[in-house]
Amino acid sequence: MSAPGGDGRNRVPVGEDGEPAGMSTTAHDHLVSAPSSTVRLLLLAQVRDGIDAATVAVVLGCGPGEVAGLLGSARRSGLLGAGDRLRPAVVHALAEVAGPTMVDDVRRAVLEVELEHGTLQPALAHRLATQGLRDHRLAAVLVTAADAVTTSSPARATELYTAAVWAGAPDGALAVRRGDAAVRAGDLAGALEIVDAAWEHVPDDELGALVQIGATVSVLRGTPRHAAALYRHLGPERAGAHAPLAAVVLWGSGDAAAAAAMAAAPPTGPPTARAAGLRLLVEGLALSLGPDPAGSLTVLGRAVTMLHPPDPAPTPVSATAVAAIAALHAGDLDRAGLVLARSVGDPAVTGPPRAHHLALLGWTAMLRGDLAGADELRAQGVAVGSPALRDELFLRALEVGLARRSRDLAALKAAWGRAGEVLGELTPDLFTLLPLGELWVAAARVGSAARLAPLVEEAQELLARLGDPVLWSSALHWSGVHAAILQEDPDGLRPHAAALTAASHHSEYAAALAMAGQAWLRVLVGRVDTDEVTAAARALARFGLSWDGSRLAGQAALRATGGSVATDLLDVARSLAPSTTTSGSTASAALPGDGTLLSDREREVAALVVHGLTYRDIGEQLFISAKTVEHHVARIRGRLGAQSRSELFAMLRAAGQTNPGVTPTGDGPAT
Repeated sequence: MSAPGGDGRNRVPVGEDGEPAGMSTTAHDHLVSAPSSTVRLLLLAQVRDGIDAATVAVVLGCGPGEVAGLLGSARRSGLLGAGDRLRPAVVHALAEVAGPTMVDDVRRAVLEVELEHGTLQPALAHRLATQGLRDHRLAAVLVTAADAVTTSSPARATELYTAAVWAGAPDGALAVRRGDAAVRAGDLAGALEIVDAAWEHVPDDELGALVQIGATVSVLRGTPRHAAALYRHLGPERAGAHAPLAAVVLWGSGDAAAAAAMAAAPPTGPPTARAAGLRLLVEGLALSLGPDPAGSLTVLGRAVTMLHPPDPAPTPVSATAVAAIAALHAGDLDRAGLVLARSVGDPAVTGPPRAHHLALLGWTAMLRGDLAGADELRAQGVAVGSPALRDELFLRALEVGLARRSRDLAALKAAWGRAGEVLGELTPDLFTLLPLGELWVAAARVGSAARLAPLVEEAQELLARLGDPVLWSSALHWSGVHAAILQEDPDGLRPHAAALTAASHHSEYAAALAMAGQAWLRVLVGRVDTDEVTAAARALARFGLSWDGSRLAGQAALRATGGSVATDLLDVARSLAPSTTTSGSTASAALPGDGTLLSDREREVAALVVHGLTYRDIGEQLFISAKTVEHHVARIRGRLGAQSRSELFAMLRAAGQTNPGVTPTGDGPAT
């Protein structure tokens, strides 16, 4: 095919490198017969990616007239292209013609000139190292340049540190700085490779920092057990200033004995604010794991204050996350929100910590019932682009939780499918029980409880190793309550309700959950007590769990035998119900087209019908009975003239309430 604007005739054949065919041969022949000064000139152009007359004169040791002659000849011969840069064909020819001794001489001459004048720039230093020049002074320049950009440009710092190693810098001496930069740049696999290769070469005084990098990567990648193993290998004797974070990670993995040993390690170094903050973090976490966790959140809050602004160096966990997660487990949504909002509003907090804190702040909003706000925070967390599996787990579980609370079955199934991609790589720890609990409930809702069973069992064993701490175990038991409710399994609910009741003596939050758990248990077996349900629902609302309280009252109303009881409970459900609208929900959208024939309530029912909800789910969301939903659907069929379930569903979809892949089944839509 001819080129645009031509007929293809009289064209010069072009090689794969874009050069005229035969150019490599021509360049080779020219260089073979050229004087060494010309070859050295071209090598200089290759080293510097372009040349100037002053550098040529110094490196080659010739006067201005000779320099002008050499440059003119090289340009006329076509060996130098635009900007006095080598043509690709000449690069290949140089590699064959110039021997390694001449190549090394030119590179060293360039290095000496740049060092003498103090003009060696990182880009040229990097080029010299990548071209094979080894020199301790070159390595030092590269290390200094990398140190300067580790925070602002960690990916560039990683390249410069690697080039420094190529230039002869001891690999072990740079392992910590290389690993730190790699983590900041999001190269978690590369950071772990650096750690694994450095064990025998890293200086003793940097071993703790190396272990912290490895532990950080392991936690971010969802393998906290490996992080714990790294800290156990380090031991309290060698942990030094890293002992507090080691204790947090070890407690997180369920190794209470090793954590206690790390927590007891004597402090090293000066009493800085950071050291004090880390000690408070350990003290607060230890309190939260005890039989009486009162006061632990206050201590953790002090730790966050002492550690602000946060250390920019990567760490396995942040004090902000630990304090917020503990507060969420304790039902203190206000405290969690305040701690997280401070971090999210700090522009210095970037990367995985920012994504993690956004997800947790979204979690707090979701528990309050602010689904739209939670969804926005989730989107912000996704936009951070964290490479951490831990952050992906929280964000996907948050998506699942929002879909469940919106009662959007199709969205829930889709979100569950996406979350399932993470589950195969997940190892639960103390700080990932929240997303695990939400996924447990969702699994029960979509009929995949068996898939979560091994992870739930693993989490329960972890809590047992820590003595089933009240503060940390209550939320998982509450998830177990909901999973049992969705499976209509009173026997499965009883042990969770009993555990919450036992914990209620030490925690007001656990007491509220226990009251609700017992109420749910009686509702499931058909024993609806209006006063009990109302008290339990309002107790949940006092801890910010208005959605949970509304759901309890709504379900009790649907199972009540007396009309007045059902009415009273529906009033409670309505009074507690938060907005369940997310940015992607169309549950309350008006039905266009033929939908103008419908009343407002019928449009709400129609939208939920197409969303794939059962009569019970629709009734729960709209605070009406399943029988009333059935009557609404019958009237909608009559108004639209639909002759069958399938025809009604098709008409509603055609009217604009599309939900691909959902078909009415069971007691669900359009019967």
